[in-house]
Amino acid sequence: SIAPNLVLPLLSSSCCILQLAINLLVGAGGCAGFNTVLGPVRPFFLSTLVCLNIFSGSGILQSVLRYCIALMPEGVFFWNEYLKSRWRNTKFRNATYETSDGKIRATLFVNIPSMGCVACINKIESTLRDCAPDQIVSASSWLEEDRKGGCAKVDVFVDSEQDLDSLSRTVVDVIEGAGFRGSAVTTRQIVTDALNATAAAEE
Repeated sequence: SIAPNLVLPLLSSSCCILQLAINLLVGAGGCAGFNTVLGPVRPFFLSTLVCLNIFSGSGILQSVLRYCIALMPEGVFFWNEYLKSRWRNTKFRNATYETSDGKIRATLFVNIPSMGCVACINKIESTLRDCAPDQIVSASSWLEEDRKGGCAKVDVFVDSEQDLDSLSRTVVDVIEGAGFRGSAVTTRQIVTDALNATAAAEE
């Protein structure tokens, strides 16, 4: 029936697969808020699902399919980590910025109050990966534990502070364009290239 095979696994995942579908089909749909409502009671649904699989005599395939849906958030988390690691390794293998003169390295911290689950993290990080690939070195995002929403950390490499201002606006625009309204750069940590600092010290 639909209840044990679809509804309960969906509730056990905080409807993660629905949020992923929104991200894929709508694009700028933002966070639907499923995890905000269902996240606190997810352990109850998961334990109910485990008991159902143990005591109902469900087949192996049926149980596996239920768990695949229910554990979708964990799957998305590890997929995000894999993509992040692969992207970072590719960037550093092809990088020329570490020894370039006249460059500015900086880290942007972006407050994103409207994100609420790992599917949001997936959407934000995939959006940032496609944004200004020649200037963004790495990007990651996470949910805050003590308040609603989350943050993103974006490491960038630009020619000037004017370019940094422009890129900061671009980062916020693409995050909001993905549906996460109210985003803003809260902190910018600027690190001038080490070669320039050494040259200035020698002079």
